[in-house]
Formats: sequence, C-alpha cells, structure tokens
Amino acid sequence: MKIRSFAVATCTLLLLAACGGNAAKTAAPAVSAPPTTAAASPTPAPPSPTPTFCPNGRLPNGNCAGGTVAASTSAAPAGAVWETCDPNKDPVFDVTGCDRSFYSDPCQASRYSDASGDLLDAYIENKESIDGARLSACPKYLPVWQQAQTGFTDGTYAVPSEVKPGSYQTTAHLTGGKVIDCYWERSKNGRIVDNNFVTGSVRVTVTIRSSDDTFVSRGCGDWVKA
Repeated sequence: MKIRSFAVATCTLLLLAACGGNAAKTAAPAVSAPPTTAAASPTPAPPSPTPTFCPNGRLPNGNCAGGTVAASTSAAPAGAVWETCDPNKDPVFDVTGCDRSFYSDPCQASRYSDASGDLLDAYIENKESIDGARLSACPKYLPVWQQAQTGFTDGTYAVPSEVKPGSYQTTAHLTGGKVIDCYWERSKNGRIVDNNFVTGSVRVTVTIRSSDDTFVSRGCGDWVKA
C-alpha cells in the first residue's frame, strides 16, 4: 500500500515538472504595431484656363474662326497680326469668312468698320456690345470709341437721363454721305419746343437745351457731340 502511494506521488511530480517546462518554453504571442498610414498630399487645383484671343473672331460654338488661337493672359497684345479672311463669306458657314460681330470680337469688327470708313457709326450703333476694356487689344480704336460715347442714333430719348444737353451734329458727312428726310424734335411736357424736317443736307446740327425733357430723331441717322 505504501509503495503504490509513493508511485502515484512520483508520477504526479513528474507531470507537474513536464507542464512547467512547456509553459516556460512557450512565449507569449507578439503584438504587432498598427501600420503607419502616410498623410495624403493635397490634390493640386487644376490650372486656370488661359484666355484666348481669336484674330478672326469666334464661331457660334466658341471655336476660333480660321482655327488659329493666339494665347494671352488677358487679351491679344497691341499690334497683333491679323489673319486674312474673306469678307464675302459668313464665318458661321465658312471658317475663312470674316467675323464682323462686335459682340464676339470687337477688335476684328472694328478693323473692318474702320476700313469701310464707318467706325464711329458702328460704335454708336453697337454701344451695348462693346466697352473700352474689350478694345484693350486694339487701343488705336479707343479714341473713336470714346467719341461715340457721346452719340446716339434715331429714336426717342429722355433729357438728360438718356441724352445730355448740348450741341449735336449728324455723322453722314464723315463718310461722304448726306442727310435726307431727317426729322428732329425737342419737346417739354409733351409740347414741341422746336423741330425741323430736313429734305437734304450734308450736315444737320441741333442744340438740346437743359430745359427740354425729350428729343426725337427720325431718319437722321447717328448723332455725335459737335
């Protein structure tokens, strides 16, 4: 009985020793550090499109007539070389045609109006389509544009909000023409102060008074400060 108890105790000691040895040899699993994520670099903003100038004007789709574009940071430089185009062709249907639209390309339109001698009239009649800033690419036309700011064409105008008091003359004589069947009228409070009907004259001059409130022009063409 004592021998069997001794054997059981010995066996138990051996098992504990074996378990302790294995525990000493088994290392705790290593905990890896979380991966480091590099900071994302900011996405650069796309470059601003470079403004372009079309020597031959633009087509309705926005492309340059003639297909040539002179890049610039603002507008075409003074003294830009003008490309040859055909004034007898419509650029809407043929890219070789000349764009005479002051809305799409005032410099190109100014060039052809100047060649035909009616630049002042063209500026007076297209005031809403152009301004001095849009003529910065062709500054030689600015003096005529500034003169045109005092002018107006046929119509009925309020004085002084639409037409300032002062002396005005017709512009037909500037292009070798005449004024034919021209009627003008100054009025105040609906009553005619002065008027005239000119059947034919090289030039017509009228002085609009500060006491007037309306000026009417029919068939006289364009007027400019005298």
